[in-house]
Amino acid sequence: MTTFGHGSYVWLPDPEDMFVPAKVLEAFAAGESARLDREGYTVKLSGRDTKDLQRMDEQSLESIENMVTLKDLNEMSILHNLRLRFSRDEIYTQVGSILVAVNPFKLLPLYTAEVLEEYKAGDAREMPPHVYAVASQAFRNMIANGKDQSCIVSGESGAGKTECTKIFLQMLAELSGASSKDTNAAVGEASLQAQLLQSNPLMEAFGNAKTVRNNNSSRFGKWIAVTLNNRKGSVVGGSITEYLLEKSRVVAQAEGERNYHVFYQICAGASMDAEFREKFRLSDPEEYHYLNQSGVIEADGISDEADFETVLNSFETIGIDLREQDDVFRTLAAILHLGNIEFVPGGSSFEEGSKVDNTDMLELCAAQFGVEPSDLEKALCSTNIRTNREVMSKANNPDKATDSRDVLAKEVYQKLFEWLIKRINKSLAKKTKTLEDVSAESKSLIGVLDIFGFESFEFNSFEQLCINYCNEKLQFHFNEHIFQLEQDEYRAEGIDVSAIDFTDNQPTIDLFETKRSGIFAVLDEEMNVPRGSDSGFLTKLTKENSKHPSFGGPGVKTTYERESFTVMHYAGSVMYNVTAFLEKNRDKLSQDIVELLQSSKIKFVTKLAGSSSSSKSGSRSGKKSGASLGTKFKAQLSELMKVLNSTEPHFIRCVKPNEEKVGSLFTSPLVLDQLRYAGLLEVCRIRKIGYPIRKPFKEFFRRYSPLAHGSRAKDAKGLASQLCEKGLLVKGEYQIGKSKVFMRNAPYNDLEAAREIALRQQAVLLQSIARRFIARCQFVKYMATLDQLRAGIKKRDYDMLSDGLDAAGDLPNQGSTLTVVQEAWDLKETLEEERRVVRLLVDAMEKRDINALRTAVSASEQINFAPPEMKEAKALIKVIEEEKRVLESLKDAIEDRNLETITKALKTASKLGLLDHKVAKQATALKERLEEENRIVDAVRNAIDSGDMAALKEAMAEANDMGIDNADIHEGQAALDDELSAASAEEQEQVRRDKEKQQRDREDRIDAIKTELMEAAHDKDLDRIADLKTRILELGVASKEIDSLLSEATELEDMDEIAQELEANMNTLATIAESQKGIQLEDVRHLTRAIKKATKKGMKEDTPALSAAIDLEQKCMEQIVVQKELAAAIESGKLEPLKHALDHANDLDMSIEMVTRVKKMINDIESNRPRSVRAPERETNVEMDEEEFEEHRAKNVKQAQHERYQFRKFYRIRTDGDYVKGLYFNKKRVAELKLQYQKTVIPRSILELDKDLNKTAINIHRSILGYCGEQLMSFPATLAQDVLIKGLELPDLVDEIYIQLCKHLTNNPKPESVGRAWQLMCMAVGTFPPSDDFKMFLLNFLLEHVHVGGLVGSYSRYALRRLDGMLIRGASGFVPNIDEILAYKERPPILATIELVDGTELTSDLPITPDLNVEKVLEICGHFLSLTDEREKFFGIWVVDGDDDEDDENPVYNSGYSAARAPQHDEIGPPSDEPPPPPLPSAVTSPMPPRTPRPLRNKDYMGDIVVALTRSRRSFRFVYKRKLFFGNNERPSKDMVFSRLMYLQAADMIIDGSIPVTKEPDVVTLTVIAIAADCDEFPNTEQDLLDESLMEYLPAPWRMRKPDSAWAKIILASRGKVAKRELEDLQTDYLSRVSKMPLWGHAFFYVRTDEHAGDEILSVSCDGVHNLSLARVIVNSWSFADIHRWGGSSSQFWLLVYDRNTNKKTKLQYISQQARDISSLILDYAVLASDRGGK
Repeated sequence: MTTFGHGSYVWLPDPEDMFVPAKVLEAFAAGESARLDREGYTVKLSGRDTKDLQRMDEQSLESIENMVTLKDLNEMSILHNLRLRFSRDEIYTQVGSILVAVNPFKLLPLYTAEVLEEYKAGDAREMPPHVYAVASQAFRNMIANGKDQSCIVSGESGAGKTECTKIFLQMLAELSGASSKDTNAAVGEASLQAQLLQSNPLMEAFGNAKTVRNNNSSRFGKWIAVTLNNRKGSVVGGSITEYLLEKSRVVAQAEGERNYHVFYQICAGASMDAEFREKFRLSDPEEYHYLNQSGVIEADGISDEADFETVLNSFETIGIDLREQDDVFRTLAAILHLGNIEFVPGGSSFEEGSKVDNTDMLELCAAQFGVEPSDLEKALCSTNIRTNREVMSKANNPDKATDSRDVLAKEVYQKLFEWLIKRINKSLAKKTKTLEDVSAESKSLIGVLDIFGFESFEFNSFEQLCINYCNEKLQFHFNEHIFQLEQDEYRAEGIDVSAIDFTDNQPTIDLFETKRSGIFAVLDEEMNVPRGSDSGFLTKLTKENSKHPSFGGPGVKTTYERESFTVMHYAGSVMYNVTAFLEKNRDKLSQDIVELLQSSKIKFVTKLAGSSSSSKSGSRSGKKSGASLGTKFKAQLSELMKVLNSTEPHFIRCVKPNEEKVGSLFTSPLVLDQLRYAGLLEVCRIRKIGYPIRKPFKEFFRRYSPLAHGSRAKDAKGLASQLCEKGLLVKGEYQIGKSKVFMRNAPYNDLEAAREIALRQQAVLLQSIARRFIARCQFVKYMATLDQLRAGIKKRDYDMLSDGLDAAGDLPNQGSTLTVVQEAWDLKETLEEERRVVRLLVDAMEKRDINALRTAVSASEQINFAPPEMKEAKALIKVIEEEKRVLESLKDAIEDRNLETITKALKTASKLGLLDHKVAKQATALKERLEEENRIVDAVRNAIDSGDMAALKEAMAEANDMGIDNADIHEGQAALDDELSAASAEEQEQVRRDKEKQQRDREDRIDAIKTELMEAAHDKDLDRIADLKTRILELGVASKEIDSLLSEATELEDMDEIAQELEANMNTLATIAESQKGIQLEDVRHLTRAIKKATKKGMKEDTPALSAAIDLEQKCMEQIVVQKELAAAIESGKLEPLKHALDHANDLDMSIEMVTRVKKMINDIESNRPRSVRAPERETNVEMDEEEFEEHRAKNVKQAQHERYQFRKFYRIRTDGDYVKGLYFNKKRVAELKLQYQKTVIPRSILELDKDLNKTAINIHRSILGYCGEQLMSFPATLAQDVLIKGLELPDLVDEIYIQLCKHLTNNPKPESVGRAWQLMCMAVGTFPPSDDFKMFLLNFLLEHVHVGGLVGSYSRYALRRLDGMLIRGASGFVPNIDEILAYKERPPILATIELVDGTELTSDLPITPDLNVEKVLEICGHFLSLTDEREKFFGIWVVDGDDDEDDENPVYNSGYSAARAPQHDEIGPPSDEPPPPPLPSAVTSPMPPRTPRPLRNKDYMGDIVVALTRSRRSFRFVYKRKLFFGNNERPSKDMVFSRLMYLQAADMIIDGSIPVTKEPDVVTLTVIAIAADCDEFPNTEQDLLDESLMEYLPAPWRMRKPDSAWAKIILASRGKVAKRELEDLQTDYLSRVSKMPLWGHAFFYVRTDEHAGDEILSVSCDGVHNLSLARVIVNSWSFADIHRWGGSSSQFWLLVYDRNTNKKTKLQYISQQARDISSLILDYAVLASDRGGK
């Protein structure tokens, strides 16, 4: 008899937990009563209860990682161990080499960057069980043995297979990425690893759906094969094979399930992006028949909007271009619109035929398929019957037409899915070609199989049959590998091991596969028989297999059972209904529809139609195209099994802990069933009693001979004996077979550990040799670097020095302690200065600017540098000075008008090549003028002397024309006058007129010159002025006005010369300022002189040139002061002076060598100080009133706006050289990206940190990239939480986290990534503050973004608000939980301003986190108002539209669809390739009725509302007012605030006309009460009334009925005693009057019965739903008792009501923008009525 001693343990049966540990309190024997302790509770058992009690080993109280090590191995211990580990969030457990993964149904911190790094770097055998360990072991086995590996992930639906697959692939990508040479990824191009990982979101979108068991259930199977270089570990290829997509889901879903995710994602994309919505004519999912049948639109834990963005990113990564994306989206939209096509009887054969009822939907669908509407209707409404001789058309009735429609939808989606898989494989193949060429023997495969789990539903059809057949095959593979082959091998090797019984499912597989009688064979046979039917198949199948042990025939109780057969699977019996088996197995689309699609004008559609249905991606059977679906699937599985059998398998058994899909719930009976049919108990037993490790003699000897060093053993047997002697093997724990050594896990692990130690010793020796070699190589490299530097110093070779100093970055301490390095840096700086000087000299010589030449020569002399260019410059200065002297002599000669002097000066100018100079041109013009004057004067003189009057007339005419005026001319004129006096009067008059005309012409020319000169002077056009001077000299013009203008022009020329001198000095000084040595006082001297000269010459200080020069001089003088401050701080070596000096240097944006030294000194001092000294505890929880808080906040904001606080100027940022130290490739590019967005992990921390923290910082950046979607990592929310935890626990990393976020947000082109980074920023500022050193830099960064449009501005304002409080109160100590982090993914945090009805702000910029719904916000509002009335819960937040829609662009609110296409419009292709937008359905083309204020649902989230409203570009405000009312007889409230709110709401409804007032006396009374309630004293005069905005108190419909003065007179006359009443009495009276009105408490919505009708009003109140005219007269009403159902979408609302007149139900439909608002309010009233006991 079994006895149980005191203190021992037993397994206590439990109805819920099956078996639980219990401690024996008193010794007893089996069959006797007993007292047990179960977790502190005493349990009494009768003798009957103890009869079958099982003893429990105390080891089972502990959590066991590998269940093979359990001493007491049974179902109870295995189940309890899994339950115990599950309760501790240890979801992974090993059974030998098999991993058991229990789905936690919650996010756990098991996949952070640090955990990933640990499994990458560590030995998987020594790490806790994890999918990472399985992937790591597979990878290492592939490297070690060169053998193909596979991972088979199995389990029922909802057990977590898909997630395990993604985690496995993620780890594989990490391991292979470390070995990859795909350097393109480092500079932004997607790597092969990234493409493999990003294929998962695409396959999930198109192949996963919500089922009753799993919200993300894979509805297809996939084999993902990754090809690697087995020597280097790098990925060199990949492919995906898909199996058996469940296409029936496209057209119908069971209750509580959804269609494929992608359909809901594109609808979400349409709601986010107007361009996407219009292009594909998409609407809400509720409006599509293929999406609204199951009653489920949303799925918990799934964000369709975010997943749509992920799909877009995946498309980009995979390389699917924008045109292909549009093709995919158009096809998906076409499928949805196809499902909305409805059929009615009609057509050519009215009785049997059909036609499309909604032609608008037909036209839309046809346009998206690229076919004619008539052709599409014909293909759906008729069927062509083909014979050998003719084709006959048969009309389809509406049901058959609907079936044709659904067949088309299913086939198109399946072809689209196949295209997607092929397209992914094509991208992977294309990528592979760009990688290294790897020989076949160097390639190995690691594949992971994620295939549908075992399924058993209430209704099981052909799809479940195929799925479960697949699972049978995989279970057989598992059994064969674990049991059958193992025991066969024991027998073959002569090893004595007790047989292990296991369930062999070969008979079940035979039931499927037997050639004549198997399920698939009978099905194919019946399919090919004329008039074959589902019932015929069932009859034949039953006849052939009635005696088969795994087959059960049809039942007799129900029709379902009579049409079904049963298969006894390894996981349980499943009954399959044969309805539509033949049709589904046929898998053939009608030729009519194929031809229709092939006629499409869209190439993509014709491509889909042209692909054979049997042409699946990946490896396929060679069966003929007419093979049935079952046959093809069977062939596929056969190929898959061949591949699996050729690999070394790894198994992951996924377990579903509960059916509720919730975390922390372990349903023991469910788990035990899964353990049983998975055979895990048998696995444990065979692994425990058997010898799971077996090594061929040759391998055993090779692998373990190092452990018997010095042994003379020549074979494996001898070596085993030697190892036994050494105690490394224990007899009984191993056996020697005929060709192999068999071992149990314990001795194998001991041998491996000993071998690891032995190899480690040898490795250490090899490492020491290798390290010595590397050190010597490094030393040689270092010496070569130093030699290069010495050579560069000797040769003064800049390029050699630059290359050497770049290489010196890899020297210890970057060579800063080596004299030669310092000398090289100094010489390089000197050479750079010399280069700058040479550049100055060359530029000055090119410009021939003497001021620039002089300053350049001076700069050269200051550094004692005399290049050849300096000699050239000095020579050029002499030439220019000589030119200047000659030009000055020309100017003097021009002024003197001395012909001889001018002629002489021009000869000199000609020798110098100055004749084209403007002064020389002027001198030449004057010379020619003077010579001409002399010629004319001589002619006049000669004519006078000779008395030749004809010659005199001619000479005088020329003189007058040129304006010559001297004594000879006067004498000549006198002679002409004397001669003229003797002439006739007519001759005298003609001479006078000619003379006047000549004078006028000359004056006109002079006036034109004066005008041009004035314009040129005004425009400061010096070239034009010079040309005009030449013309003036040519004409010989002389007047005071012209002289004044010429003087002004000369002054302009002088000012221009001075400006050029200033500019030359500024350019020189700016070049000098580039020097690392800084600026000296001597450098500024020339600019100072130029400024003084300009001032002396009268140049105004606001002149741009002088103003800029003064600013530069001031900045340089300030820099000189700061340089002295820096030098003094460096000399002092104290932290505070160094920081102050650095701040001042940052103010001037200085980057000289001293600034670098100061930063390094600060970092060194900071790193060597204890943290308590480095960052003392800031004073937190400081008590401040609102005024003090705002004053403190404003001070911080003002200070932070300074340029010195740009985050890139933070002093702790590493130098570029330090940041890229150790890198060999792309150093320059990596350095450029140090402080801006990059999609790859940083090489080291951005700030200078300790070595240990540096590694953590890199992992933090990996987590940021993972959360932002740049790297595909599992469970991004846990990555964000890990970053926040580290920031809270490791204060030294806080600034690093913030600066990494700033970096990620700088120049980031991806809206989704930007949004995620801002989310993390908002969470961070609510968790921990930045250090005092960095806080201003962070504030500056946030302030730079507060005015950005869209989400960026919203996020930054929110973060700024949270940070303000954090800086005062300190770290919150609170890390958001996973649900709160996930809420950030769903919606943004916002700052909400909520108003009361009268516009008073209730909250201003209230920070609302994403997890706060309207109900919680209402609680906050009630708290702010101190409401005590219980009716407070009937208030709500209302959205009131603003007066105008917003015009601002908010790109980040839109999806990535528009963002990708806006800058790349040309890439989409020419318009001819893009089909025109399809027509809109008629219901959508008409304008919608206007919106009214609408209440938000309590479950709504404010962030969602803000995003939706902003995307629609509508201005809005939130108003706090009552939503639900009880009717007209509510009791008055004792709560004064509540009464005030109700009064305000009543007044608002009266004033805006929502509640019509029909009688003028009522209008007057209510207006008087309202004015009296709002004014301290009632106005005494009519004007006072008008000044108090009387008209705003009158109901809007009444205001225009009388003049304002008339209303004032009436109101004043009616005030009576009202003005003297108390406020409370006034409010109560007003509310009492209004609440008696018929429409009190109604919420109003504009609707329209159809697109052609006018607007009406629907109102909702506690009495029901009412139909009102626009005059707000109730036309019809329906009580809630009459309303049976209601619902709506974004454009339509409907009611199913009971019509008491006809005693029938009537469906009423309305067009409205507010259908959801109406539906929600009806539901709220219905719930309220239910709670109050109403109907």
